[in-house]
Amino acid sequence: MKKNNFLINTIILSLASLFLNILGIVFKIYLVSQMGEEGMGVYQLILSIYSFGATIAASGLSFTVTRLISEEIATRNEFRIPNMMKKSFQIACIFGFSAFSLLFFAGNFIAENFLGNTEIVPCLKILAFGLPFMAMSSCINGFFMGLRKVSDAVVIQIFEDVTQAAITIAALTFFIQEKSTPKVCTAIVAGTALGEVLAFLYAYTKYRREISKFSAEKKFPMAHIVKITLPISVTSYIKSALVSAENLMIPISLQLYGYTQTQSLELLGLVKGMVLPLLFFPSVVLSAFSRMLMPEFADSNAIGDKSRIDQTGSAVISLSLAFGILVFGIFFFFADEIGVLIYSSESAGEIIRLICPIVPMMYLDGIIDGMLKGLNQQVSVMKYSIFEAIIRVGIVWFAIPIWGKWGFIGAIYCGNIVNAAMSLAKFIRSEQIKYPFFKKILIFSCMIVLTALPFSLLAKKSPPSVFTWVLIVCPTGIYCLLLFLFGVLPKSEKQVLKMLFTGKKASG
Repeated sequence: MKKNNFLINTIILSLASLFLNILGIVFKIYLVSQMGEEGMGVYQLILSIYSFGATIAASGLSFTVTRLISEEIATRNEFRIPNMMKKSFQIACIFGFSAFSLLFFAGNFIAENFLGNTEIVPCLKILAFGLPFMAMSSCINGFFMGLRKVSDAVVIQIFEDVTQAAITIAALTFFIQEKSTPKVCTAIVAGTALGEVLAFLYAYTKYRREISKFSAEKKFPMAHIVKITLPISVTSYIKSALVSAENLMIPISLQLYGYTQTQSLELLGLVKGMVLPLLFFPSVVLSAFSRMLMPEFADSNAIGDKSRIDQTGSAVISLSLAFGILVFGIFFFFADEIGVLIYSSESAGEIIRLICPIVPMMYLDGIIDGMLKGLNQQVSVMKYSIFEAIIRVGIVWFAIPIWGKWGFIGAIYCGNIVNAAMSLAKFIRSEQIKYPFFKKILIFSCMIVLTALPFSLLAKKSPPSVFTWVLIVCPTGIYCLLLFLFGVLPKSEKQVLKMLFTGKKASG
């Protein structure tokens, strides 16, 4: 089967992620205008439960299907794909209806005992109807990703998000005159649930057209699917619970240190609602890259091509480090200007500068996780993720009451460093790769200092303005140019990356 171009697929995923992120921000601004900050607070309570239900419904399914299809194609067993998809849909139904039962039948208990707000019960019941369809859509997404038909998966996701937003806006515009919080929330969750149903129907028509190209000649063992999906699902449930616990504990711990309730919520919002999403935003490209690496490494692992795994792994680590250190440098040297330009907040700039040094490790961890999943190490990835969450909960509980803000930031540092270090050690140990980390980090760091520092000094001579963005972009371009002019990426790594992105061997 002909594989789609890796570079084109990565670009498609990156652009789609960028579009959907922007759409999400604009949609949230619209919702705030409809129900105010208090209403958004109620909506966040609903989302906290819905997110856990979504984890139960769809966690692990997309990854499992993607990896299995990649392996079947690599080993020329395409004729097993139809039966494998049939079994995957059966598992999706079990997960989806389990999530439905949680929200629909336990909605009253959850709202009363965990959220202290029984007005949101109807919203939880409405959202429950979309979860089985979400689970099955997740299988279809994995199907198209495994076939490298990324454009189909992207179109389905865009259709879902746009449909949900359009239904919500239409309901609020034409059917709900009184913009009370319960009614607005009902319109939003109705749009979400109906959007899931319509997105599945749209995805299923595309799926039926594609699956008809495969002949179903042999059965696929259900146990093989469960073996991959179940560990991911269970660990996802545990991690989701730990993350929720961490978010609930942070304001309490900050108040034990001496912060007021308002100050605690402000710091929580500043770090997790403003700064961390901003630091993660450039990783849209690497996230798409990581998703595409998983089936690539699954192919190589299925046919036992260790040489390709080693060469690609080293090249990808270099690319991730180079990009992560670039982003770190831009945020570090222009933190004050970025905080004012984006959030009109000097405090945001201070927090950006404090947290951005961890960016290279965050980005590298995401890339390593994608490679490990392709090498059938998804259980290890999830164990490391859970261990990170446990560490962060422990630090939040014990350190924040003693050190306040510094304990909060310390939890972020410790969790990310430990997770990235364990994932990286696992990859290097399993593949026995020798990589000059300290040399690469030193070179990339020197390059970003030399390119970004002069422009940042120039930016501080005048108040932040549109021209400041030009000063931020300039060192980025110079840094990328220097990477190639001075051979910072060796010829061997350039060749591997060229092969990865184009599917063709580099000349010379």
